[in-house]
Amino acid sequence: METPKRESNPYQTPETLAAGKTEKSSGFSIRWIVGGALWSIGLAFPIGMFFALVYRFPIPFAGYRSGFEAVVPSLMAVLFYGVLGGFVVLGIAGAIGGVVIGLLPGTRRSKHVMLFSCSAALTTCGLFVLAILDKIIGPW
Repeated sequence: METPKRESNPYQTPETLAAGKTEKSSGFSIRWIVGGALWSIGLAFPIGMFFALVYRFPIPFAGYRSGFEAVVPSLMAVLFYGVLGGFVVLGIAGAIGGVVIGLLPGTRRSKHVMLFSCSAALTTCGLFVLAILDKIIGPW
């Protein structure tokens, strides 16, 4: 009778391979897709506040504002732009990031850190484009 072959993970450390231990992947599931979408949408609010505080953010019917007085209106602006379609864009981008991260090898903890980081990066990119949109397309 043949002994079953163990799968080797090329991403394991040499110490782990020498000890004969294998790291288990948490596997792909729908939770990575949903988690990526939810993190991307949820992080839009604090990241929007950060942009309003340190740079600027477009407030509907008020123009670009920055500083402490723009923090609270930026929350309403994120909600306004999100309802107009921004949440769909962020959700799709986060879901795609969740698919990629769900398929990567690694432990559950490392994947959660990667999912949060990916969602934060995608949301930051989207809100940054919104913050500099007048420089791209001209005044609006």
